[in-house]
Amino acid sequence: MVASEGFTPTPVIPTKGDVPTIGHGSTRYEDGTPVRLGDPAITRQRAEALARNLHSEEERRFKASLPGARLTQGEFDLYLDFTGQFGIGNWRTSSMRRLVLAGEYRQACDALLRWRRQGGRDCSLPQN
Repeated sequence: MVASEGFTPTPVIPTKGDVPTIGHGSTRYEDGTPVRLGDPAITRQRAEALARNLHSEEERRFKASLPGARLTQGEFDLYLDFTGQFGIGNWRTSSMRRLVLAGEYRQACDALLRWRRQGGRDCSLPQN
């Protein structure tokens, strides 16, 4: 996860319409406080700690949202990444989750393609 996010020592808005992130894409600090523009810079080490903390919490909530579902490691990682990008609330109400719980894995994967837009931009395009 850290490798795919890059590093910003100060808070930034990663895409138009998004919330501030810091480090490797963290939107909150360990205590749950949201990242705000103007917060002080952090080190790479702190960014990695924030990412581990965020990832652990997201993974716990993600696992709890799929009682009895059987995913490959690739599917698990992909949908967990979705929760990091779009939030656990969007995951819980998504057709992807509903389809996974119904055992419709191919359709769940296809449904992921509906989530490629952020702030009106198609994030599947390299220029965005």
